[in-house]
Amino acid sequence: TLAPILPPTLPSESLLKINVKIACLQFTPPEGMPWVKSVGPGDLRDVIATLVPDAQVWVGDESVPNQLYHALEWAAEKDGDGLVIVAGSLYLVADFYRYLRHEEIHPV
Repeated sequence: TLAPILPPTLPSESLLKINVKIACLQFTPPEGMPWVKSVGPGDLRDVIATLVPDAQVWVGDESVPNQLYHALEWAAEKDGDGLVIVAGSLYLVADFYRYLRHEEIHPV
């Protein structure tokens, strides 16, 4: 949900330096389930700007397919060997598994 009861926050006066980078993208609509829709990347960006104003944000173009591929490229370019966490709906996880399967068949 975009309006959780207890929104996540980062401690403002912490000794930890946390670099938050978030990619906002849509998942591939599942076949035969036209009622399942992604929240728009722009809407996600607006929520992130409220919750984590210092975050670096990448926003997927809604007209471009394979947004996950582009988001992962962005994450790798920003952090190189850093940790990348893929979080989202199970439909986005399905996109991730399709991406991994494609990479096994067609390695870069």
